[in-house]
Amino acid sequence: FKILLSSNSALRDIKRICNIKNKKIIVSKFIFNVPKPKNLKKFSYLKKKYSINRNFFYLPNQYWYHKNHKVVINALNYLKNKKKTNVFIYSSGSKNDYRFPHNFKSLMELVKKYNLDKNYFYLGIIPYIDVMSLIFHSTAVINPSFFEGWSSTVEQAKAYKKKIILSNIRVHKEQKPKFAYYFKPESFIDLSKILMKLK
Repeated sequence: FKILLSSNSALRDIKRICNIKNKKIIVSKFIFNVPKPKNLKKFSYLKKKYSINRNFFYLPNQYWYHKNHKVVINALNYLKNKKKTNVFIYSSGSKNDYRFPHNFKSLMELVKKYNLDKNYFYLGIIPYIDVMSLIFHSTAVINPSFFEGWSSTVEQAKAYKKKIILSNIRVHKEQKPKFAYYFKPESFIDLSKILMKLK
């Protein structure tokens, strides 16, 4: 048998926890064939459908606990407390996490508690072409995860040569996006500084 992994970071992890010989492991770093820009939805379509502000950040992660949405909400709250309220973040993806079933609810309660309903928006599960179009039209894409195997968000942003704000985990650096800005996944202050720099 062979074990197929998507990154050298995953290889390092599996060798740390299992006694498996290298010849049984294959690392295959996947890439995406994304829609050509001419086939994407125009910004006017996105604005009408989702009430999108022109300069926005996009967070297309599922609402799984390890995806670390909380650091983004805390960064927005930090900026709001500094009277900087013109940062807008739109997120999409499944709200279900069977391991932490209350994760989405607790995050939305945090948005409400901090009065961030005009800065943080959940779009739901949306069509793939809309996801790609939001990536293309965004100021930057955000992936704040504590852990990834090989991030599809990073590869999709790379394909459109987009700026991307990433947690400084090993696999994100392994993917080597050209226009990346890194922050410690626990630090909402570091993230807030990057948001203000790019907005």
